[in-house]
Amino acid sequence: RVKYQSVQISIRGSYMNNKQSIIFLSSLLLLNSTGTLANSLLGPDLLGYSAIAGAAMTIEANAVVSDNLGANAAASIGAGTDTADIYAGAAVAIGDSSNIANIYAGDAAGIAANATAGNIYSGAAVVVGAGGGAADIYSGAAVSLGAGASAGDVYAVGAITGVGANSTTASFDTSDSINAYKETLNIANALEQIETAQATLLELESDFALPTTLGAYAFEPGVYGGSALTITAGATITLDGNGEENPFWVFNLSGALSAGAGSIFEITNAGGGASVIWNIGGAATLGAQASFIGTVFSYGAITGGAGSVISCG
Repeated sequence: RVKYQSVQISIRGSYMNNKQSIIFLSSLLLLNSTGTLANSLLGPDLLGYSAIAGAAMTIEANAVVSDNLGANAAASIGAGTDTADIYAGAAVAIGDSSNIANIYAGDAAGIAANATAGNIYSGAAVVVGAGGGAADIYSGAAVSLGAGASAGDVYAVGAITGVGANSTTASFDTSDSINAYKETLNIANALEQIETAQATLLELESDFALPTTLGAYAFEPGVYGGSALTITAGATITLDGNGEENPFWVFNLSGALSAGAGSIFEITNAGGGASVIWNIGGAATLGAQASFIGTVFSYGAITGGAGSVISCG
């Protein structure tokens, strides 16, 4: 696998047609034969993440997110949602009955009733609601376990209230454990890598112009450019690979992306090396029950509506 620095690209000159785009971006795939085009553009701090936001992140109720989530500010996860790890520079709030992997919170962490999480590393207080559960907890302040809550080993700078933990250790310096887990994502580096990837993608000349509003539509592989884009509710967006093994779709938007409620994104006629990249100058918003595909680079906040499904890659 080539290093991230090896794929800094500058494209200048005349208009790049579809064939030229395919030749150019396919060369990236040859440099990084073990991954998709999207992976070849990702810096090391972006790998393994479905989304990283430079501001706050909200995932609403009953959503499913396949990989990790990172936010420079707070992260709010709705009820009944499943995600992998969550990394947030501020507070993390997990909704009722959600299932989350490990959590890093720069501020407080709250696990609502009947929600479960892996290890929790929190710079401030941790609250586990009634019937909730967590693995080990490391808190920079107090820890509160609600009625019927359970946890592994609990360590806290402040007081620990409630029962249900395997062991509890109050008045304990948790900074080493919290700081060690904090190193799993360098959010500042990640945001710089997003900017680099976005600048690289914006250097590409567009093969096709995007309208500002789309209903049902089929996209052939290539580079698409436009301003803000709204996908209407219930629309099916088909990414037709024309039988290619490694087709790619790059969507460069200077503004926001909004996918309406119930919209569906699907890849057809494509091999396992297909890549979908959304390069967005504004926010990305998914409506309720939207089924979304792609690696997202966004300058704004990312919001997933109730029941939305986000598949990265």
